[in-house]
This record gives sequence, structure tokens and C-alpha cells, in this order.
Amino acid sequence: YRLKVIDYFEQLNLCKLKVVEWNFLVECIKVMEPLALDKLQGEKSCYLGYVASTVITIRNLLMEQNHLVYCASLSKAIIKGLEKRYAFIFDLKDSKSKPYI
Repeated sequence: YRLKVIDYFEQLNLCKLKVVEWNFLVECIKVMEPLALDKLQGEKSCYLGYVASTVITIRNLLMEQNHLVYCASLSKAIIKGLEKRYAFIFDLKDSKSKPYI
């Protein structure tokens, strides 16, 4: 993707990205990539067990990225949002979590 971005910047007569800006973009992609799923948008193929395992996997992937420099707060915010929205998946004592067990 780097070559495409460079090409687009040249076509648009924009300044080249600095190393720090590239590093930020690469890190941002690493954080956002697990969320860019079409799998959870399927109306017919999206089951409760699939949702639970996908949400847990996304959370674990984000938690493993402890080397972040620029997007650590973004990663933490996404994890916090997942934990809030899907608390019943992470807290198996919750009555809403029974379909996922």
C-alpha cells in the first residue's frame, strides 16, 4: 500500500509523508485492521457463537499490541468500547451471556 499512497500523493502534488507520519499510519492500520470485518455483517451467516469468538479474538489481538507508540490510546478506547458493548460475553456470570456459553 505504501507505493500506492506515494503515487497518489505525487498525482495530487502533495508533500511526501515523513517517517513519523508513515509510522503513525502503519500503527493505525495495525490497530484498526481487526475491526475491518465484513464477517459480522452477514445477516444469514452470523451466529451468536461466531460473534462471541470474533469479539474475544479482536479484544485479544488489541491487548497483545503493547508496543504501540502513536495509537495506544486508540487501542485502549476500542478495547474499552468492546468491553462495554459486549460485557455479557466477557462476564459469563451475566444472564445475557447464557446463549454464548
